[in-house]
Amino acid sequence: MTHIYIMRHIKFLLLLTFGFLVQSVSANENLENLLKKRQCLECDLTKVNLGFKDITRSILKKSNFTKAYLVSADLSGGNLSGETLTGAYINGAILRDANLEGADFTAANLKNVDFSGAYLLHAIITEYQFRATRLCKTVMPNASINNRDCSQ
Repeated sequence: MTHIYIMRHIKFLLLLTFGFLVQSVSANENLENLLKKRQCLECDLTKVNLGFKDITRSILKKSNFTKAYLVSADLSGGNLSGETLTGAYINGAILRDANLEGADFTAANLKNVDFSGAYLLHAIITEYQFRATRLCKTVMPNASINNRDCSQ
């Protein structure tokens, strides 16, 4: 009886380990694809570290950056529409002229983010999150244009 019990636990642990390995390989492939081709559609990049990376003009539609580290990353001119950035660390990132339509910034850290020229229509983001960001010719979630920081 104990032999069967031990074998079942070993089988369970092997399946669990294999599942994590497959997920890890997939995330690594997604990251590699993004860095080489500047494109990753509907990718799972949860908890990825892209801090200080230049990934300008990348196409990242509907990708998942939940709890990702994007501090001081340059995503200027990128298409990040429908992006999930829940709980992401985006402080100091450059999102100039980026398409962020429908992006979800719930609980994201956005201090000193440059949203100049960004398109944020229907984005999920609070007024509080905008307090310490740069807004100039920025299309806001409600379709208004915000020029708060244009003269600076």
